[in-house]
Amino acid sequence: MSDSPVQNPNPFLKWLCLIALGWAVLVLQAGGFTTSIQAGMAFLDWPLSNGSLNPPGWLTEIDKFAEHSHRLAATGLGLFCIAIAWSHHRLEKRPLIRKAAYLLLGLILLQGLLGGLRVLLDKLNIGGDEKFKAITF
Repeated sequence: MSDSPVQNPNPFLKWLCLIALGWAVLVLQAGGFTTSIQAGMAFLDWPLSNGSLNPPGWLTEIDKFAEHSHRLAATGLGLFCIAIAWSHHRLEKRPLIRKAAYLLLGLILLQGLLGGLRVLLDKLNIGGDEKFKAITF
């Protein structure tokens, strides 16, 4: 049995993780909304949207708004995870907790790549001028 007392978490790290968790819920909500209105392929390129960080029409067209908002929120979550990994590297003394922060960063990067591949490899992604194509049967 170890004689070392249980170490309390760093309050900054704790709040950073809780805020990131709340942000992840927003990303899931934005993704669910995008899927529910079938706007997942509003932009056929990735990581940019129509070749831009701020594509025209994304604030006025609901399909573009949903997809681009989801991408922006997911990018924000990726930045949160980078901050979490870096902060844990600098402030956390427990190696297992630090490794969990690194794993979180790796998983969120993998998720981002999978999302990008979903866009780039979609059957609707034919590279034409029309950026949103409906599925017809």
